[in-house]
Amino acid sequence: MESLRPRVLLITLGIGLVIALAPTPFPHALVEPVQAGLTSLQAGRPDLALQEFEHALTLEPTLPGLHLRSAQAALQAGEDERAQAHLGELSAQTEETTCLWAGVSIALEEWMPAVQLLDSSPVSCPAQLAQLQEAIDGLILTGDHTAAIPLLEVMARLQPGWSQIRLGWLYAVREPERALSHLSLAAELDPQTADQTKQMVEVIEAARTAGDSAYSLAQVGQSLARAGEWSLAAEAFSNALAIRPDYTEARAYLGLALDQMGKDGLAHLEQSAAEAPESALPQVLLGRHWWTRGDPTRALEAFEQAAALAPDDPLIAVDLAAAYASAGDLISAKASYIYAAELESNDPFYWKRLSQFSLDHDIEVESLGLPAARQAVMLSPGDASALDLLGFSHYLLGNWNLAGRFLERAIQADDQSASSHYHLGLLNLVLGDLAAGRQALQAAVLLDEGGRVGTLARRSLENLGLR
Repeated sequence: MESLRPRVLLITLGIGLVIALAPTPFPHALVEPVQAGLTSLQAGRPDLALQEFEHALTLEPTLPGLHLRSAQAALQAGEDERAQAHLGELSAQTEETTCLWAGVSIALEEWMPAVQLLDSSPVSCPAQLAQLQEAIDGLILTGDHTAAIPLLEVMARLQPGWSQIRLGWLYAVREPERALSHLSLAAELDPQTADQTKQMVEVIEAARTAGDSAYSLAQVGQSLARAGEWSLAAEAFSNALAIRPDYTEARAYLGLALDQMGKDGLAHLEQSAAEAPESALPQVLLGRHWWTRGDPTRALEAFEQAAALAPDDPLIAVDLAAAYASAGDLISAKASYIYAAELESNDPFYWKRLSQFSLDHDIEVESLGLPAARQAVMLSPGDASALDLLGFSHYLLGNWNLAGRFLERAIQADDQSASSHYHLGLLNLVLGDLAAGRQALQAAVLLDEGGRVGTLARRSLENLGLR
């Protein structure tokens, strides 16, 4: 009985609100449908609540409280036009009706009326503001930047920090210098994005000295691409090409951005490769295009051309090595990974890639994988992934104590590493500690649910009957 009291109290209060908004004495015949409607709302069935409230309105069509609750239920049920009709029956505007009106506009994708309503209202509607932010981010993500800018100009009065950084991005891909004031203000208002906005300001100011607007836009595009803002990057590259159609580098990056957006950048990539046959960049991006589309033969051909054009680029050597490995040519893959590591011998990234290749394919673990992992740790002692590789190398070689030591250090450096937990789980199982092994493998599954490591950990648990 105690658990029923909160719901009964809410229903009673709801009926009381309807009564309070009634212009005449409350008809007792309405109690049953109003109570049923409020109960349905509490149960998460706004469709049933709407039926009950509208039935009550047939008995008392002018009752404001019923129209208010009907609008609320209709909006929750996705009946946007019915919500709009019920709100239209209300003459008095309250905080709740203002937020509901905004919610209806949002549901009908009438973004500007919703923004203007909230901007002119003295009340706060946090739920509707959050919906608008999500909608505007959706416009930016899909490339509808023309629609997003005026909305953000108004939203800047409601959510200044959030709006200013987005205005900065959108202006940066069109008129980079106009973005500077917005980005600078965003850095002041939102410390969490200050580093990112300041970097963009530096990119724009550095590019401005060249006096080339196409170059400035391309630099902005590359900065946004590094941040993973592919839709914005694509617009920046497109605008650079509109100014200078023969800008081969911008065209190649546009192809990459389109690929990353789930579109097809092949035409731009092929055109840039044809326009600049001596440039490695189009070939690299062509290789990555074919790689992501499951065509390792074409990817390998493009990477080989890129490596011939830029033999001293270690990143191209790594791409080429991965393509060789995928094609089953492990000898060439090994040579390319070693070449990349030797080119950048002070960068742990390349030693980690060499070690990972050795461990993945069980190739010369003692003479190749282990020394490469050791070198990566020497260059970056706190790098969790390097420690994990070193620990797993020792595991494969049967050096249990060293394996445990480095795997524990890897988890201390990054307790969210699914790979480290997985490898520690395998080690504990070998050492006969089933409880610790199960715990570590379960952690790997949770940290990489559906991923490669998580799947391997799950299979280990299932094979041993430890799930």
